[in-house]
Amino acid sequence: MSDLPCINHGYKFIRQLGKGGYGIVYLMENKNTGKQCAVKFTWNRSLYNEFLMMNLVQDIKYTTKLIDGFYYTTNKQQFIVTDCIKHGSLRNYILSKYNFSDKELLAIASIMSTTLKEMHQKGLIHRDIKPANILVSETNPFKVVLADFGMTKVYEEGNKFGYSGTRSYMSPESLNNIPYNHFHDYWALGVTLLECSLGKNIFFIKPKPKKDEKTKSDEKAKQLTKILTCCEQIHSKEKKINIKYEKGNV
Repeated sequence: MSDLPCINHGYKFIRQLGKGGYGIVYLMENKNTGKQCAVKFTWNRSLYNEFLMMNLVQDIKYTTKLIDGFYYTTNKQQFIVTDCIKHGSLRNYILSKYNFSDKELLAIASIMSTTLKEMHQKGLIHRDIKPANILVSETNPFKVVLADFGMTKVYEEGNKFGYSGTRSYMSPESLNNIPYNHFHDYWALGVTLLECSLGKNIFFIKPKPKKDEKTKSDEKAKQLTKILTCCEQIHSKEKKINIKYEKGNV
């Protein structure tokens, strides 16, 4: 792991915490203080917006906190350093078939709705509320914090936020590329709570196919269309032959 840029900034690699479509989160240790932290590292997406948004929500109690700055390396790799949340995400709990109690569900709903309200009062919309972005900070009593502000935007009247977020948690407006407001976050929170309760997302939508997959799918569709066209032509010719034959008999 010596190729990680953060190794050269005084952090010692411990293990990988998670991986998403845009980057990886590692558990690291500050070589000077010995304290553990989470380092979010990406190579194909700017973390600068997330860094700015995290600065704006630092005074909101139940959000992940920056404990170091934003780093941009010469080979376009970026990383930010945040506090380490011990118990993983709600997504991990759901995958492990954890049975959330009513008390725990109420705690998640209460903490997250309050956190979102404070964000919205600051004019911010998170835009990617889902189990993977809600981390469990304590288990007794059950407490959670909101993470991943990479898609967070400043909301102003007239802003036209369209298609954004993770499809299975997106509001109907966002899915249809219709402008929406902060209620988009509450829809996603509701879907998240329902998933915690049922153990599955009943609104699950398959991810959009990648460009190469879409091309292959289009080619298959064209081939199938040709086959059906040929079948139709053959059927049409056979029909004409039968009609002539019947007329000949008459």
